[in-house]
Amino acid sequence: MRAVAFTLIISALAAGFSFAADTQDGKSQPGLQHQMFSVPSSPFTTGKYSKMLNDMVSGALNTDITNDQKQKISELRKEYVMPMAKEENDIRQAQMDILKMLEDPSFDPAQVKKEIENVNAASKKVSDRYIDGLASLRDTVGKENYKTLSASLSKYQQNLVQMRKHSKYQSMQSPDTRETTSGQTSRPGTETQDAGN
Repeated sequence: MRAVAFTLIISALAAGFSFAADTQDGKSQPGLQHQMFSVPSSPFTTGKYSKMLNDMVSGALNTDITNDQKQKISELRKEYVMPMAKEENDIRQAQMDILKMLEDPSFDPAQVKKEIENVNAASKKVSDRYIDGLASLRDTVGKENYKTLSASLSKYQQNLVQMRKHSKYQSMQSPDTRETTSGQTSRPGTETQDAGN
């Protein structure tokens, strides 16, 4: 029975870690960098939801809208993005604390489950804040501008995914060989010579 409970706890924790994985990959994957807020007073690194909302805010500020609209949109960073970033940092720390708890052979399953429930509740709070932030942005810029921003963000995210895949592929290649656009392998430095023949 204890083994079953332990398995369930690990599964729940692994599911929770999928929330933070996107924010940590940038440290190891070339081409992906953590983005800090343009607000100098913010010490937090953007997480999944805060980064997406911050990208939407940045995009909205570059659209053809009134100064009054831009002012309201800028305030979304203070009202939503910065609090979300802090909460996401707290969640990541809580997840690490849970892992440390599980490293102790005498860990208390009930206490671990309680901490996981707290993390899940905090994650729900962040996602709710994200939705409210998007709704506020949509109401400020209008549905048409919001539709354009959403499409642009989706394309931006797809480009990041492709960049990640490309970087991962490049890192797996041998330093002595590279895959050419024609599908043939060649050694670095020979392309110029072959092109001149």
